[in-house]
Amino acid sequence: MNLLSKICGLRESANIEQIITSQRSPDLYGFIFHPASPRYVSTGMLPLLTLTTQPIATKRVGVFVDPEMNEILEIHRQFPLAWIQLHGNETPAFCQQVRAHSFTVIKMVHLQNRHSQTSSHAYEGSCDFFLFDTPGKAPGGNGQPFNWEHLQGYEGNTPFFLSGGITPQHLNQLKAIKHPKFYGVDMNSGFELAAGRKDPALLNAFLKALS
Repeated sequence: MNLLSKICGLRESANIEQIITSQRSPDLYGFIFHPASPRYVSTGMLPLLTLTTQPIATKRVGVFVDPEMNEILEIHRQFPLAWIQLHGNETPAFCQQVRAHSFTVIKMVHLQNRHSQTSSHAYEGSCDFFLFDTPGKAPGGNGQPFNWEHLQGYEGNTPFFLSGGITPQHLNQLKAIKHPKFYGVDMNSGFELAAGRKDPALLNAFLKALS
């Protein structure tokens, strides 16, 4: 299984540099542009983050919740992004609009149960990947896994990332998932020392074991 790995919620330059230079670094790096998040990246932070992340410029993922298109483009002007993750109630038409600007688009959806694909059906063909996450009070950052048995009911054509409270303790469960559209793992709070600060050693060890 050759899964892509994505670490999300980065916001500290020194910490990011540690992760980038680790023996086994992630494939994608997520930056959250949602003010309500404790891992929010403000525009004032972008100049230093741009310098720090130059080696991974093609791997930056901007995470947005119900943005306007001009908001995405303004962030992209200051901090070039290759991927856009939409984590709110964005429509399929909006996803297509974002893709039209040459971004790779990840759309967060919830699987209702193992037999239902209601949340994902409408987005088939309008995004490049789904991110299956756990529903909660916040658009993201709820830090809890959902019942992964629900994946058995997913029969869509869009490959997916798995998110929601993933920790190193989930390693064997992740390796046991054999779904043909399982494309990558999205990690955040389960690898943190504090909100927005990841544990490079823990992340490195997990990624080596996952590969």
